[in-house]
Amino acid sequence: MAEKITMAEEYFRWLYQEVYSVWDVDSPDSYTVLCDHMDRIYFIPSIPNDDNRASDAIKLREEFCDSLSSRQQSWFTSQEWAELSNKTPTIFEVLVALARRAAFMIGKTPGEWFAEFVANLRLGGYTDEAYELRDSAKINRVLQKFNQRKYDSYGDGGIFPLKAPEEDQKKVELWYQMSAYMAENRMY
Repeated sequence: MAEKITMAEEYFRWLYQEVYSVWDVDSPDSYTVLCDHMDRIYFIPSIPNDDNRASDAIKLREEFCDSLSSRQQSWFTSQEWAELSNKTPTIFEVLVALARRAAFMIGKTPGEWFAEFVANLRLGGYTDEAYELRDSAKINRVLQKFNQRKYDSYGDGGIFPLKAPEEDQKKVELWYQMSAYMAENRMY
């Protein structure tokens, strides 16, 4: 008998499929381990209005729940839903939500945006195929640097590095960092 999948596991898979199409630990195109790292770290909205990015992540949960209802999948308990809905948003959720917003604004897919975030964080080489256990500490350091805004004033170390920022990117909400990144890279 197959083991029952939890709502949290199903939600993770749903999120992952929003930005990646390959789920295979032996593939150079699969990033489940990296995304799992992102999903274990709570997002810290330390700048005014970054709580909007956390709200976007919570809306993803609602969309996921609606997708379950539309597929008439009701094997999850109300306790599982409560646990998921009351959990603090993670970096993974926030980046997926932001990738979807960016895709709406600019003609790239959410997956292309998410891949760009991963590349800007210099985590693109951490595919499932290449991942080794010792990589965990480095990945966590990079994600904490982003999450705690310990990147440089140009945004290097974050998801929207700039060549010529008008202000210290550590003090700019993610939405405006994204807008400056799009403008500087002539994406409009």
